Amino acid sequence: MDNLDAANNWETLYCRTTVENGVFTIPEVLPDYGNYELKYQPYSGHILGPLVILFMLGFDANSAEVRHLTDYFRNYLIAMQIKNIF
Repeated sequence: MDNLDAANNWETLYCRTTVENGVFTIPEVLPDYGNYELKYQPYSGHILGPLVILFMLGFDANSAEVRHLTDYFRNYLIAMQIKNIF
């Protein structure tokens, strides 16, 4: 949850444009995501429901099933956020 909050804070500080007098302004320097995990973390809460289901089914946090689910969501959410950038 700390990573999620930190990523939301970073996105709020560095990934906003302005609209003044009906003019949409794109910053001269765009955010350098470098690590695309920053695009995943604000939306990582989506994984909690499916993880709870796996835990209730008896899967361990280090099981292959949990790792695969986490990897899937990370890659999917990063791709969806990158798609929204362009």
